[in-house]
Amino acid sequence: MDEYKNRITADDIKDFFFPKVNPDVQEIVDKERIKSMHRLSFAGMIFMVLALMFFILTLKQIDDTLWIRIAKFVIGFFICLGGFLYTHILSKRKIHSIKEFAMFSASYYLILNMWAVFVSYREYLRGEQLLIFFAVQLMTVCFIPLKPIVNIVLTSFVYATLYSVLYSIDTAKGINIRNCVVLVVVAITGMIAVYRMMIRMSERAANLKKAVELADYNARHDALTKLRNRQALNRDIPALAGKQMTVYMMDLNNFKELNDTYGHVIGDAVLQEAARQIEEHFCKGYCYRYGGDEFLTVSQEREPYKENAIQFSVDSLPDKMIFLSIGYAEGCPENEQQFFELVSQADRKLYETKCVTHMKQ
Repeated sequence: MDEYKNRITADDIKDFFFPKVNPDVQEIVDKERIKSMHRLSFAGMIFMVLALMFFILTLKQIDDTLWIRIAKFVIGFFICLGGFLYTHILSKRKIHSIKEFAMFSASYYLILNMWAVFVSYREYLRGEQLLIFFAVQLMTVCFIPLKPIVNIVLTSFVYATLYSVLYSIDTAKGINIRNCVVLVVVAITGMIAVYRMMIRMSERAANLKKAVELADYNARHDALTKLRNRQALNRDIPALAGKQMTVYMMDLNNFKELNDTYGHVIGDAVLQEAARQIEEHFCKGYCYRYGGDEFLTVSQEREPYKENAIQFSVDSLPDKMIFLSIGYAEGCPENEQQFFELVSQADRKLYETKCVTHMKQ
């Protein structure tokens, strides 16, 4: 049984090269990659400036290659500057194209490493070590994590290009091919590990975000009717202050009698249908379950709802008509106190209209 569990399947291999990522998680991954590449670009710019200054300060003689040696730092600086500016633009966008960012990531990785290959070619000609190439590789592995299949293709291409360039000089006598292969494997493995770690962290962040949003939703909504609750009303009042509005107070006629006669299950169904009716009639308003069988709606429609009641029935009691009485008050409250004064006016109007509704029943 354990051997069967540990067996690698075709789906495992496919997931390794082409991991499926939830769109919400992918958005978080991309944001983290943008931040990471932004930091890398900034660090790269600083490095290029310092390296150029050090080169100039330690320059002992001027030869024909001087401008080429200076140009490599200038080119590197502008590559990093381009990455810095573009990632800054991406970080400011609320929505960015996943394909666009994937193309940019791959291109940036490739351009940086091709620059490193060029620098390494010059270093190799002078008999120096390929420090810049390996430094760039280390930074790009850590800060530009690509999707596995893209990583494998581009990293293999970069190392193959480097080896081909050095081979054209002296058949790459200073390079051990086995060590080169090991470095390719390490670079690919490292980037895949960083990419998958970023996915796992993003999944946790996405799950935490959903949990927080769900907790916030539950805290602001009534569990039975799904309308906003009193806590949500208290939070909404500051945004409503200073605006012309109509406040509606509503409650169900004879709800206690109905609840006692038919039971709480039927009573809950009536409350749910009442909430649905309120949202249907006041679709552009803020609808709240104020407490028990009382409901409150805040609307900014110019013409108030003039009916005294909403009539409806529920499937459990098809022959019984249920009345939701309505009272309203208009005003432009400047603060919380004035708002609740408007609520009190609507509440008084409600009880005036309930008499009319009772007569209809």
